[in-house]
Amino acid sequence: VRMEAERQAAAAAALGEATELIERVSTEAEKASAAAAQALRASAGQASDKNARQKAFEGVEQTVRGVQDSLTALASAKESVSQTKASASGQNLAQLQRLISKVSSLESRCRQQAKALDAARRKLAAEAEQAVAEALRVHCRKFNVEAGALFKQLSKAGPVVPVAQLQSLLESNGDLQATELDLGFKRHAQGVSRFALVEMVQDYRKCVKELVLTTSFEVKSGSVLRKLELGEIVEILGEHGRDPSAGLERARGRALRDSTEGWVTLRGNQGTAFFEPTAKPYLWCHGGSAVPLKAACEMQSKTVTTVLVGDVLEVLEGPKAEPPIEVRRVRGRAKKDGKTGWVTLQERADTEPSLKQASFLQCRAGIALTADFSLEADVIRKLEVGELLEALGESREEEERKVTRIRVRAEADGKEGWATSKGSEGTVYIAESTAHYVCCSEVPIERSLPSKSGLVRQCEVGEVFEVLEGPVIDSTPGAMLVRCRVLHSSEEGWAAAGASGLAQWVPRLRCARRSDLRASASASASEGVVRPLEEGEIVEALSTPMLQSGTEALCIQVRAEHDGTVGFVSAFAGEAGSSSSEDGPILQPIQRADGS
Repeated sequence: VRMEAERQAAAAAALGEATELIERVSTEAEKASAAAAQALRASAGQASDKNARQKAFEGVEQTVRGVQDSLTALASAKESVSQTKASASGQNLAQLQRLISKVSSLESRCRQQAKALDAARRKLAAEAEQAVAEALRVHCRKFNVEAGALFKQLSKAGPVVPVAQLQSLLESNGDLQATELDLGFKRHAQGVSRFALVEMVQDYRKCVKELVLTTSFEVKSGSVLRKLELGEIVEILGEHGRDPSAGLERARGRALRDSTEGWVTLRGNQGTAFFEPTAKPYLWCHGGSAVPLKAACEMQSKTVTTVLVGDVLEVLEGPKAEPPIEVRRVRGRAKKDGKTGWVTLQERADTEPSLKQASFLQCRAGIALTADFSLEADVIRKLEVGELLEALGESREEEERKVTRIRVRAEADGKEGWATSKGSEGTVYIAESTAHYVCCSEVPIERSLPSKSGLVRQCEVGEVFEVLEGPVIDSTPGAMLVRCRVLHSSEEGWAAAGASGLAQWVPRLRCARRSDLRASASASASEGVVRPLEEGEIVEALSTPMLQSGTEALCIQVRAEHDGTVGFVSAFAGEAGSSSSEDGPILQPIQRADGS
């Protein structure tokens, strides 16, 4: 009896302690829950007021911490009650079960509010970042300065622009208050990289609905410049507003494909979005064959410069097709073996012709080949219709019979002699051939009119080719090119969009496998390690890829997203000039949610 009494007393004491713990934690959780609801209302009601946005954000931040603390305390209390439950029975057990249910309910509510608070926090931060970006765009338009030039001016050759300088710049313009700037630059507290600054200043959108580019702000008064295709990228140039007559949100933009400028509809009168945000497009040279930049949108134009391994290119226009490539083709027969097919007379206007007109004479009617000029001279043989002859001198007129004679050599057997080229009645027996050509360079005889339609054989230099048909124009679509600017040199030109040495460049990267973050680009394998870079870590590129000193490997200066550590990391485990190593690239691009 005494032992039973002691057990019941211990159970009652444990129940009392558990009840007190639950009540205390529940009270704190209820307060956190109420604060969360208030913070959410404040964030929703004040998000459009930039003067109140910072205060709302701070309230959400503080409440998030309170809710998280409550979740931790609730989990601990739940564990404590569960342990007490193991030794309880009867009425005590039922009471403990009710306590656990209460904790679970509060825990579920706090989790939901934590999720909502996190969404509110992200929304407020995004709105502040958008306000900062718009202020930077206004500044650049006002002073006619490009984002790259602004970065160069403020970074003073460093990898980032200190946030304080950008805040000072925008404060002096009177666009935003200090609290708004603090919130807008919160994600870039350790400095703004070139790529991040460009993304803030240049507003790129991807077309998600069919629409047109027009000449004026008001839809009814403008004419159509051209249709925009799904997926086309447009740079918004700043001027925007609501067309009062149509209720559409309109903005002036530039189509990246061909640089056509005009007005586009961002959002319909029912709120339908016609565009979604997208990343500014970049390319980079990862190796392989050299990539020339051309002076014009034609592969045969002058080469401006050659893109080197590691160079990053800012895409300014395109992809755009060069003019169709047109070549003159003829169908004919090779004299050597009678093979027939199509050949190209000349590949391009700036190259030597593949074939040139041969200086042959051709027998148009049967005529005798004689030993000398006289018509009574001995006959060597008869010349057949179609035979090719080589002139061995100028033609002469036989005055008595009024015929024209010429000394020739027969191509078929090399026989030489005199033949009548024109009779007394004007009959032409021998005339210049316009159908025979000589190969100036090795040229393929192909099966049909389109180039690369199947090889019959190669026609060698010096071979005679008889034209049977043509010339005929063979037109093929031109290559797709993009107009680019090399970031480190600012040189501009056109590059083949499908060049094997070019790939998309994205400044936000994920570490595919563990690597070292080094203090410099020349650090050896055992020296200069700042810290390990773990698999899955996200980094922001602060530089373009460069050759690591003393090696053939590419490296990039990056900043780790979670702690801001700056250092250099190998872009690839292999050598420069190959897009991957045996284990694949160490850094992999992170695509945006919109797929860009």
